[in-house]
Amino acid sequence: MEKWKQNSLVHIVAEYCCRNDQYLTWEGDASGLMVLLGYGSDDAAMPENMMNLVEGDSWGLLRQALTEQLAVGDDVEQLLPMRKSTGEIAWLLNRGRRVTDEEGVQHLVGVLVDITRSKRQYDAEKQNISLLEEQAKRDSLTKLYNTQTTRQMAEAYLAEASKDLGCALLIIDLDDFKQINDRYGHMFGDVVLVEVAQTIQKLFRARDVVGRIGGEEFLVLMKDVTDREIVDMRCRQLNEAFHRIQAKQLQDSPLSCSIGVSFDPSHDKTYFELFCGADQALYLAKDLGKDRYSFYDPCFVTERKGKYADRFADYR
Repeated sequence: MEKWKQNSLVHIVAEYCCRNDQYLTWEGDASGLMVLLGYGSDDAAMPENMMNLVEGDSWGLLRQALTEQLAVGDDVEQLLPMRKSTGEIAWLLNRGRRVTDEEGVQHLVGVLVDITRSKRQYDAEKQNISLLEEQAKRDSLTKLYNTQTTRQMAEAYLAEASKDLGCALLIIDLDDFKQINDRYGHMFGDVVLVEVAQTIQKLFRARDVVGRIGGEEFLVLMKDVTDREIVDMRCRQLNEAFHRIQAKQLQDSPLSCSIGVSFDPSHDKTYFELFCGADQALYLAKDLGKDRYSFYDPCFVTERKGKYADRFADYR
């Protein structure tokens, strides 16, 4: 058992000694590191310093971090991406210590441990966690942001964006969507909703916030817009694009949407104020016959409170 441990350690651990200069030039026998990286114990291709083994352009940052560690003590611990003889990247954990000889010359001595497998497992787990976190932010059907995330992203933008930049909040509601579900079934209705989501997303920029906030309701926050004509154009394009969705299958029940817009060129409204304004404008569009858009006018308040008024009544 002890012999097995010793043989296995040969392939993952290497002692080193180098001069504490700019490039960490090797001193003494580096055959252990040469074997670890696959060069062979007497391979002349082995670089003469640590810098030439580090992958990419990261040496400058690694050397700076090393200097900062040595400024507060003699112990060193770093994770180094190093090139193997095959061209692959090995992740080596550097645990060393600074020593000074009788002539005042500084050296680093320590061990390099190959933790590539553990690093890959950690990265895979981290990626899985990130994927789960991203999935939790999304609507399961359309893959747009869900209600909570949409609001959080909009609020974050409104809190941080420059006051010189305006924005517009759009609430998009499919007209008479229940008739489509009743006539063609919910599975077909889900297909339509997915295409609707894709249609909306394509018409807006990647930095805009696009979310699904209800069964057939969507929200868009257009960032950094001060020109009402741009918002007006996007709304027209939305109305027109909805007419083309599932055109052949929906001949008897054509698809359309009503849009309420709260435009804030001065960037002085809260999310709650923008949402309530768009909610009012949406119901004005509904009252005027649907399949159209309407901008909120603070001088005009509809008699109807709006679809989301009760839901947001306590939200400030």
